[in-house]
Amino acid sequence: MVTSTTQQSGPHAGSLPGLRSQLIGGLAVILLVATVSVGVLTSWAVRLQSDRVQMSYVKTIGKALAAVLGGPLARADHTSVVRSVAHLSADAPFSLVEVVDEQFRRVASRGSLDGRGDGLRRALRTEQEVVQVRDLGRIEVAAPIYFDGQLRGALRVQMPLAGAAVDWPMVFWVLMALDGLMLVVFVVLVSTRYVIRPLQRIQQAASAVAGGDLQVKLSESGAAEFASLADSFNKMAVSIQDQLDQIARQQATLIQSEKLASVGRLAAGIAHEVGNPMQSIVGFTELLLDGGLDDAEIKDALERMRAEAERIHQTLRQLLDYSRPADQLCDSVDLLSLVREALALVAPQQRFRELVVQVVESSFAGVPEVRANRQQLAQVLVNLLLNAADACAGAGEIRIAARRGKDRVSLLVSNDGPSITAADRLRIFDPFFTTKDPGQGTGLGLAISAAIVDGLGGALTLEDGEPTTFAVSLPIIATVVGHDARSERKS
Repeated sequence: MVTSTTQQSGPHAGSLPGLRSQLIGGLAVILLVATVSVGVLTSWAVRLQSDRVQMSYVKTIGKALAAVLGGPLARADHTSVVRSVAHLSADAPFSLVEVVDEQFRRVASRGSLDGRGDGLRRALRTEQEVVQVRDLGRIEVAAPIYFDGQLRGALRVQMPLAGAAVDWPMVFWVLMALDGLMLVVFVVLVSTRYVIRPLQRIQQAASAVAGGDLQVKLSESGAAEFASLADSFNKMAVSIQDQLDQIARQQATLIQSEKLASVGRLAAGIAHEVGNPMQSIVGFTELLLDGGLDDAEIKDALERMRAEAERIHQTLRQLLDYSRPADQLCDSVDLLSLVREALALVAPQQRFRELVVQVVESSFAGVPEVRANRQQLAQVLVNLLLNAADACAGAGEIRIAARRGKDRVSLLVSNDGPSITAADRLRIFDPFFTTKDPGQGTGLGLAISAAIVDGLGGALTLEDGEPTTFAVSLPIIATVVGHDARSERKS
């Protein structure tokens, strides 16, 4: 079952016609063409049949007239021939009737003679009937005239081809329209059920996966092709989820490895920070063992020893809290307190003792808290501070400030060390890219930091201009809470 839907899957999806509209439009065009084609073919067939009937009619009339005129021609009774031709022309729709004797002398005629007697000549010469279709749609039949078995002459008869127009009744067009409409409805219903709806479910599931919901499943019922496609889609969603889980585990391992690497970089400074209190404790212990102190002096020595022990405990607890694997929980984080904790971790480092670290506390005034994983955000800040100290090479200034935007808060870490070249700026966040000497860095610090901030819904960027400034941009709590709510709905 699909748990989320999206109406559009691309920038032009809303402007494209749907499959149903395309099917209806295509069927309408096909039916229109089919109707016109059927009408044209039917009209052609009816006209052809009409022409054949007319040709048969002209042949029959020609033969009958030849039989009638044989006797008068044999008797040279031209008056009877003329009378018969006039009577026939009055009763039949002939455009031309012409009669000649065996010497090809015109005996009688009716209508407009066109001067072409080639049909008559051929009929006399061959003593066979000659049928011709003249221009302007006229049919001509020339037939020999016999009497007592002898050729007495010939006649030709012309009649226009009527080309009978087909007057289709209204019921024909109504039935054609109803048949077309029923065909369209049938195809639309079938295509909607077996094609369009499965495609819509696939589109909705794909939109859900694109939105991050990998728990979506498609029903594997229906046509074999769609069932196979649904099975492949479900396997793809499971595979993507497995790969994302694996990537998340690998990323967590990389983050922890980079954190332990930074712990190693902090170890020397921490050792110095712990060494001084330990020397004080040892000195006070020897003083107590030597004896000769009154109660007030003993109490003062013990209080000093406790203070130094608490100092050691606080330093080690900060280091342990920083080095332990981070949980996945996010909470409200005050950026100024986070900056102070990070500075407490790096302050014991030898490289920071000659640096000026300026925290612009006024820039944090009114800055809202962000929702983030405190340990992971501290790891990012410690990494930026250590990199800034390396860039300054033990002498210079590091500046930490906050900047609020419309719906985001940016934590800015600047240093006045050498500028980063334009070529290096393009690769600064690439894994294993480093400008430090071999053995001085893994090239994973900034890449992992960028991945951590991205996972918190923010972005780690290198700002343009001088001095070199890295910006950790995070959405304020209201924005992130909405994001988490959407994530919870998806899960």
